[in-house]
Amino acid sequence: MNFTIALNTIIYVMVFLFPGILFRKFYYTGKFSNQFNHGNLLERFLWILFLSIVSLVLSGFIIYYATDYFSVEFIHNIDFRTVSKIFESLATNKYPDAFTNEVQLTSIGAVVLLIWILSAISGLFSYYFVTLFNLDHVFSALRFNNDWHYIGIASKENGINRKWGDNFRTYLDVLSSKKDKEELYRGRLKQFVLDKDNKIEHIVIESPLKFISFDKTPENQIKIDALHEACVSTPSFVVHKEFIDKIVFKKEIEGKIFVLPYENVVNINITYLKISNSFFHVKLAIVRFTLIFFYIILLGLAIFPMVKVPIKYFDTFLERAFFTIVSIFILTIFLDLFKSFFQVKSVFYKKLKENIIFAAMFSTLYLYVFEFANGWVTAVVFFIAFICAGVFLQQKK
Repeated sequence: MNFTIALNTIIYVMVFLFPGILFRKFYYTGKFSNQFNHGNLLERFLWILFLSIVSLVLSGFIIYYATDYFSVEFIHNIDFRTVSKIFESLATNKYPDAFTNEVQLTSIGAVVLLIWILSAISGLFSYYFVTLFNLDHVFSALRFNNDWHYIGIASKENGINRKWGDNFRTYLDVLSSKKDKEELYRGRLKQFVLDKDNKIEHIVIESPLKFISFDKTPENQIKIDALHEACVSTPSFVVHKEFIDKIVFKKEIEGKIFVLPYENVVNINITYLKISNSFFHVKLAIVRFTLIFFYIILLGLAIFPMVKVPIKYFDTFLERAFFTIVSIFILTIFLDLFKSFFQVKSVFYKKLKENIIFAAMFSTLYLYVFEFANGWVTAVVFFIAFICAGVFLQQKK
């Protein structure tokens, strides 16, 4: 009896809770990952249950629609009647007959795996769809529980009237105090790092600058003269402003990213600087639709191992899964190359060479997929390609 009850719990969790957990986990990604645990236990449970039902409905629709309209045959061999009998048996604390049939048990596992994959990709797709098209700015129900994220964006609620094509960067002036000494830093906002309670833990800025000020007193004159000499010999030092009784030097901090602990911050000044025209919006639209197209292909590749394909190269589940993994690697490489196309030419050409090398290296695995070579020969060719890629990239450095 104890085993049966435990089995009931496992099945219910696998089917009615775990898909929602995957959806929620992949939706709250990146800077919003800490929101996965946000809310009380009941609230999270209800959201997980709701998202699981959505994932189950979506999976059933995809399987039904693909089977009826595209004549796609999935690898499972179970129907609604079989599923109904399984849950009837579990409800009465009986071991389902379908679990004693190897073919049906394998089919059930394949369906559950398909639901999990679709749930994870649906969550990831929803996240990128919402953020790429700024739907969280339009609909309050989609707004993330991260007020600092929205403070760091030029928007109407922050007093900025944006027109079509306007692109802004956010700059911070951060006054920090440590051991009764105040220091002013400036840089382009990279990220507000929050703790689990959504309170700022660190402030991350790019291209950091530090401002050093001295009162024009006899005691500080030696330091002022030394910094004046540094301004002549070191390009990273310049005089920022000079007043009657005070002088301010500006220093470029080495390194691209600078992290400030929030516990030392006295105040923050935020400036939104317009940097581009409508061409940026055209470029951004191209990137957005390309990313959407990428995730649609990713969804198709994720489903592909679960589909019976009348092609000799994809007879078994392992062959289709191997093809899917290799294709996802190569697709990700070309997506990274596409993103670098809109960067400066030096970055693009560097990415172009690196990505072509990696794509060629992983493409050698298709020798096994399409039966040009057996597994051992493919492994040797891939290893040689891996060594050659490493040597070539090391020489470039």
